[in-house]
Parts: sequence; C-alpha cells; structure tokens
Amino acid sequence: VHCHQVKEYQLLQWAHDGVFDRRKLFGWPLSENLGIELDWNHGTKVSKVKADSPADKAGVKPGDVLARWNDIPVRSEYDIRWVLH
Repeated sequence: VHCHQVKEYQLLQWAHDGVFDRRKLFGWPLSENLGIELDWNHGTKVSKVKADSPADKAGVKPGDVLARWNDIPVRSEYDIRWVLH
C-alpha cells in the first residue's frame, strides 16, 4: 500500500462497515467553511468574506493576502486546506 492509497482503503473499510458517508470523501475543508472566498487568479488573495463568519470575526478583509496560517506558510489554497485539516 502506498501513502496515496490509504484514503482509498479507509473509504472501502467504511463502506464494508456500513458507516460510509459522502462527507468523508473530502477530508480537507474548503476556506469557504470559514467564510473566505479566494481570488482564483491569485490563489491566496481574499476576494470575499461572509458577514458574521469566523473569518469576519477574526478581522479578515477582502483584498487581504494570506501569507501564514497558524505559523504555516501559505502559497496556495491547498496550504490553507492542509492547515484546516
């Protein structure tokens, strides 16, 4: 088993055990879960912040560029997903 196959085997086991749920397919949450939409052309630039979201309460504003998140350097949306995971 290779590292990239671990998730596949986990999904198969959940199906076998009868506990599979579609939400388990994507373990890395999107930044939208915190109320942030990113500029697809830039990758780490905030284009929108949902009112009253965790991001809004933390003071994130449209136009902000996310450089670090929990001391993790952010260079793409996938880095944000890694931190959220």
